[in-house]
Amino acid sequence: MAVKVLKTLTAAQMVSFQEEARATSKLNHPGIVRVLDFDVSPGGAPYMVLDFVDGTVLTEFLEDNAPLKWTECCDIAIKLCEALSYAHDHRVLHRDIQPGNVTFRISRASRYCRRVLRPLSASLSI
Repeated sequence: MAVKVLKTLTAAQMVSFQEEARATSKLNHPGIVRVLDFDVSPGGAPYMVLDFVDGTVLTEFLEDNAPLKWTECCDIAIKLCEALSYAHDHRVLHRDIQPGNVTFRISRASRYCRRVLRPLSASLSI
């Protein structure tokens, strides 16, 4: 498990956080990190409990491995699009897609096969 603690939010932001966390917790896709629980700490900080992903952030991977072959880029993009499409089909939007919010783990079958999208406020990954 991993715990993502967010900064203290306004009342309106707190409502938005709870709606996003509730919607995201219903997603079940191999490319999206599961939200196991969410709440607000006694000090007022919202948090999410997520499945732990032992992986690499895309930003760091690109720094260490760029330039990638076009086939590798396509594989990453396809996995990301599959996860986003699933989320969109369930009326969940990420709103902050960027390499720092994309984490993936490399499988034995394929160097770029298994990616995981972190959710919404927590972030997405492939």
